[in-house]
Amino acid sequence: MKSTARYPYQTRVSNFVASKQRVGIFTFFGGGKTYLSLKWLEDLSALGYEVFPTLVLVMKSLVDQWGEQIEEHSNFTYKLVQGTAEKRIQAFKAPADIYIANYDILRSPKIMQAAGISHRIWTTVAGKVKHSFKKDDRGSFSSVIIDESTMLKEARTQRFKVLYALCKDVPQRAILTGKPILEQAEEIFAQALFLDDGKMFGKSFWKFRDTYFAPGPPWSPYEWQLKDGAAKRIADKLSTCCIRIPKSEIASQLPPKLRIQIHFKFSKSVQQRYTQLRKKFSMELLEGGEFQTQWAVVKAQKMHEICAGIFYTPDGQYELVHTLKLDWLRENVPLMLKEGPILIWTNFVRLLPLIAAALAPIPLRIYRGSDPDSIRKKAVNDFQQGVVDVLVLSQKAGYAGLNLQRANQAVFVSTDYSAGDRENAEDRCHRIGSEMHDTVTYYDLVIENSIDTVIRDVHKNKLNMAEAILKHIQEG
Repeated sequence: MKSTARYPYQTRVSNFVASKQRVGIFTFFGGGKTYLSLKWLEDLSALGYEVFPTLVLVMKSLVDQWGEQIEEHSNFTYKLVQGTAEKRIQAFKAPADIYIANYDILRSPKIMQAAGISHRIWTTVAGKVKHSFKKDDRGSFSSVIIDESTMLKEARTQRFKVLYALCKDVPQRAILTGKPILEQAEEIFAQALFLDDGKMFGKSFWKFRDTYFAPGPPWSPYEWQLKDGAAKRIADKLSTCCIRIPKSEIASQLPPKLRIQIHFKFSKSVQQRYTQLRKKFSMELLEGGEFQTQWAVVKAQKMHEICAGIFYTPDGQYELVHTLKLDWLRENVPLMLKEGPILIWTNFVRLLPLIAAALAPIPLRIYRGSDPDSIRKKAVNDFQQGVVDVLVLSQKAGYAGLNLQRANQAVFVSTDYSAGDRENAEDRCHRIGSEMHDTVTYYDLVIENSIDTVIRDVHKNKLNMAEAILKHIQEG
């Protein structure tokens, strides 16, 4: 390796996984999982294991970053499997130690065939569509590393089935993530199944759930809850091959977090429309007509939109319902900039240009998933290098993998129900490298007595449940 461990916990992780062929590395966001997995490959190779070629699966936004990290930390050769389908196929055919690809390749039969997996689809007599995934005899990879392994949290998806077929004979496997449980404790099952073929928890999800969980109360039976002692029993099994390094390991080195909630009240007319939707599953549109739904989940989504200030109409357009949060940004961001650079987050893509317009003429950049990789990369570079001091981000596009520690303030205009995405987004600017700040301040723009407050409560409950298990996983 070109580099060495920067922190004592990295040495502990390396020592724990050094001779293990199946490992889970759960270090806090920004804790150096890439370096640790490369060190794991090097250590196994030194012990005589055949570790190459290695497949690394990552989120699309992290493919280039993995290549940069390999160059920084090791002498391994690599290929970035990206671009058109033909370019990805050719990348797999070229010789290299490590192939870095995003999860989308698992949906392309042609690309997966180049990686050694054939896929057959047929229809049964009963009319059900069946899928068959088979590893070719010629073989493919010796090691597989799954970055952000919570992408595999459901074992019944095609993504998991294709990957599991690909890894059927792969001896070395590693899963990397900050938290292997983000929303529900059951998420750990698929990740464990991929890792050790069912040695920890078996191959039946239903048996796993019945062993460790009990149905919720009569009014909510599908809210499965951990049985007494189940959290520790799950963690004990994981601890045979998984190691966790929580953020508390470096808490003393990072600035404290300061959380501020900014509360708003709807105007009378907006409150009437919001209440109508909440009670009657319908709402009058500003341009005439009426929105109706019979689904509670759709109603909740529309209530969330109103809190953000927009309302997506059935024709694919949107109405601007109110400007409470945009007005707050217009008035306060110029003052906040005197304290340092700012990240502004929203889970509604349509809000991104509205936020930019509200802040004009303040120079800023926008980070959204629909933009080309080059534009997203430039947006991050311009922010980190000080060309601009405001970066407006789509939460779904930017919650993972970005180093934005130059910011000492973050504003959440709106956020979705994913506790993991929210926590990960916060850690974009509260991570190793943010030691230069006295504090990192988070502003939540919240409509009083609305679904905004419900979402924050949901986040807290999910994170508490995850911690009930994760706190028992050994830390080396």
